[in-house]
Amino acid sequence: MAPWLLLTGLLLARGAEVVPLERDFIIRTWNTSHGLPDERVLALLVDREGFVWAGTRKGVARFDGSKFVTWSRANCAALVDQECRALAEHPNGTLWVGTFDGLVSLGPVPTRFDTRLVAPESRGVAAAAHHPSGHRVHGLAASETGELHVATECGIATLRPDGTWTRPGASEGPHSVTILSVAASNQTAWAGTVGQLYRRDHPGAPWIPELPATFDHTNQCVYALAMTTRGALFGWIGAFVQSGGTVQLMRRGAESWHSLFESPVELVGHPFVTGDSAGAIWFQLKGRAFGRWRDGQFIEYTLPGELAPMAVTCMQEDREGNLWAGTARHGLICLRPRRVRTLTTADGLPDAKTWTLLEATDGALWVGTGGGVARLQAGKPETFSRSEALASSQIRALAEDSRGRVWIGTGSGLSRWDRGQLEPVPFPGAEFRTKIRALLVGRDDAVWVGTAQGLYRLGAVQTNAWLVADGLPHENVCALHEDRRGQIWVATDGGGVACLTAAGFTERYDEASGLSSSRAWAFCEDADGGLWIGTERGLDLLRDGQITRFTTDQGLPDYSVNGVVEDQRGWLWVGHDRGIYRVKREDLLAVADGRRIQARCIAYTDDDGLVDPEVNGQISYPPVIRRRDGTIAFATMGGVAVFDPDRLPDLTNGPPVHVEALRANGETVFSGLPGRGSISMPRPLAEPLSITPRQRGFVEIEYTAVAFRSPEAIRFRHRLLGLSSDWVEANTLRQASYANLPPGNYTFEVTAVNAHGYASATPARLPFRIEPVWHDLWPVRIGAGLLLLAAGTVAVQWRIREMRRIAELERQAALANERARLAKDLHDGLGANLTQITLLSGLGDPRSLPAEALADRFQRLTASTHEALHSLRNIIWLTNPRADSLELLLARICESVERAAAAASLQCQVEFPSEVPAVKISPDRRRDVLFAVNEAVNNVARHARARQVTLRADIADHSVTIVIRDDGVGFDPARGAARGGPDRGLGLASLAERLLPHGGTCDIHSRLGEGTKVILRLPLPR
Repeated sequence: MAPWLLLTGLLLARGAEVVPLERDFIIRTWNTSHGLPDERVLALLVDREGFVWAGTRKGVARFDGSKFVTWSRANCAALVDQECRALAEHPNGTLWVGTFDGLVSLGPVPTRFDTRLVAPESRGVAAAAHHPSGHRVHGLAASETGELHVATECGIATLRPDGTWTRPGASEGPHSVTILSVAASNQTAWAGTVGQLYRRDHPGAPWIPELPATFDHTNQCVYALAMTTRGALFGWIGAFVQSGGTVQLMRRGAESWHSLFESPVELVGHPFVTGDSAGAIWFQLKGRAFGRWRDGQFIEYTLPGELAPMAVTCMQEDREGNLWAGTARHGLICLRPRRVRTLTTADGLPDAKTWTLLEATDGALWVGTGGGVARLQAGKPETFSRSEALASSQIRALAEDSRGRVWIGTGSGLSRWDRGQLEPVPFPGAEFRTKIRALLVGRDDAVWVGTAQGLYRLGAVQTNAWLVADGLPHENVCALHEDRRGQIWVATDGGGVACLTAAGFTERYDEASGLSSSRAWAFCEDADGGLWIGTERGLDLLRDGQITRFTTDQGLPDYSVNGVVEDQRGWLWVGHDRGIYRVKREDLLAVADGRRIQARCIAYTDDDGLVDPEVNGQISYPPVIRRRDGTIAFATMGGVAVFDPDRLPDLTNGPPVHVEALRANGETVFSGLPGRGSISMPRPLAEPLSITPRQRGFVEIEYTAVAFRSPEAIRFRHRLLGLSSDWVEANTLRQASYANLPPGNYTFEVTAVNAHGYASATPARLPFRIEPVWHDLWPVRIGAGLLLLAAGTVAVQWRIREMRRIAELERQAALANERARLAKDLHDGLGANLTQITLLSGLGDPRSLPAEALADRFQRLTASTHEALHSLRNIIWLTNPRADSLELLLARICESVERAAAAASLQCQVEFPSEVPAVKISPDRRRDVLFAVNEAVNNVARHARARQVTLRADIADHSVTIVIRDDGVGFDPARGAARGGPDRGLGLASLAERLLPHGGTCDIHSRLGEGTKVILRLPLPR
């Protein structure tokens, strides 16, 4: 008998199930093109931080799901031989690598040990010559007690927790024989050799033989050992390959060994055995894939065609439940268990494109496909395709009535299955009306039919129809639903949704009334009576007559909704064109009520095990159902995807994050990688790292997260305490950079969020300190501060003295200017009047004058006296600080104009505002304005030959405008100015000159025979 037939016979005799590997696993491979050092993987290890370590012929590599980091002869001098045969992690975190040239520890300082002497080579101990190949390491095992057991060509060596090495005594069997495999639990250690298995019950105890005497010690060996999480020991034990015998997978019971099955040794290939967290045992089967044993049940997995034949050399399970397999030629394989089951043509479906689903009362699952309809019950499929009873193989809708009859809607008509018999159902209307989109059996057992051109009700007596003319919102009906009140809801492709009662379509909702889209495709009534509506652009909730819309702005992964259903835990399951997601109904209600900004949705794609993530609908209904066992089934383009809410492929734990390196100005200050000269994270550092002043210019921090499912979807955020407490969203970037950080203490924190929105339990932290330069030291800063304070005090005092001196000079200059102005005013005004008075009073003896001359002299003397008094009053008023308001200035102008007009026998009309703002006017500005007005009025009295003068003042836009108008003879301003004639002597130029220093203007408007208007404008202080 051929060997492979013998193996198959042995497995089948023990009830082995032979299945393709891709049925239960999602397969992904990595090779040298992804960064793996070599495609021959000889050892695997998953460390306590979740990283996957792969030992190859060209070094050892650590994988975090995103990138490989390699240790080889090129960057680790301790790896004299870089062919890694075994890997183990010590309880203290040190990684041990077994090679063909000894043992290497990847601690802070990588060290090589010669296993023949079990002494560090760095101590200068010469290698022993009693066993030329005794330094070859075949296996490693670390126990929970802190021991490390090393299987070598010349026996077994044990590293104790105190750092010392020990070997079995000369009288013990395994002291000088080749050890092929080792295993260890909390206390017990096992060593498999050529010809025997040894057991040591506790540290310090002797090694004793384990296999019974009936075992052929001369022709057999222990190839591999594995300890499961439940404490059971398994092993590959059998004949040498050259002998052509058999090898057995054995399990050690309470007192003895039991054979699970037997195989020809040449078919085993690279013998290994490993246990997983569920208590199952995995082992190699040459030429196929591998076998799985659990609780007496065998499964033989076969590789897909593109991978077979593939020799698997080792296997390990990670913390996410993935299985990692090292191969002899094809690199590293990850087997992710499928938690989404997909029913395809292999399960009896007539076509992979599924459109609609139904679970009948007898438990059968009906699946409408593009190639007919299938009835699946108890694993036995029954299919129906196009025939006289089934008008089309395009199945678009399914429903069951109270008699157990299944109604089948197709693209060309209606059929019915009744007790195993399939029969056509006559349906009225043209061809297009037979394109059935949805079916619904009401509580009264009437069958509602939604088609591409209308809604129909098939009753026991008659058929009713509703078209657009009857109030149907749109002729294309996409979904039907009967709510708990017995109302029929209709979703249409363009008219929104409507509720049909005995009174007709009483409620309508479309885009105009708040629906996210008038193209509605799905209904779901939740446990509280809320009606969820799936549309082309969102998921809407109708409650109490109000529509609440949910789109990607509220956290949904996609706009469109082809189907929606609620599970028993209150999660809404939604299918769309690009995948499936679930969202907790309470989260959406919290968003609607303003208690949350966005809902957290858990999305599923082909990376989670979906054969095809596109969910059908739109022209079929229903595309998703909740089955009686609680599972959720979706009709997709690749088959029926079935989710079990009790066993979901969710990443509910956030990814662990690690700081890998800190560099300052290009120099590595810290490395979180074993063997790179620092402590491995995430263990806290004893004290903060120190960055010298020479290194402080540019700081770079690298970090990573361990995630093997959707690593490209990992999103990071970080912050630097000491600089800012705000988190920085880094998205997929795995590096943070800081420039010119000031001296001080800092703590870098980083956390990550996985594809399902779950964040790391705790952030990774790295404290460091930037040392100050000499001028940043506090004594230097205090001294410099005191010097600056003293210099500043001296400068301020000098400045104050200078400002006082300048102020005094300015005060004296202002006083001198004021004295000169006052002297000028006294000389020009009061002095001139007094001079005239003196002259008039001294002109000879008044008694010699005639009466008329004497009267004239007295009149002139009286007028001069009044002028003198008026000039004196003006001087006193101008120098009085209490008269600095605009209101008093206008009053003074009014008084002065009225007095001048009375003296010239002119009628005077004054128009001043009733309210004047409280604005202060400086003395020089008051003087120039008053004199300019007086000069304008004097011109009227002397030259205008006028009967009336008008004075008006306006205040607007932070300025005052004074207008002096007369009804005199007028003049031509341009002509007078051009010839410098008598009109030029009216003092017109002096009016503008008085106002110009204060930003004011003077405009004169006059024509011969039409009088004169003088406009004075003066800006007011703000």
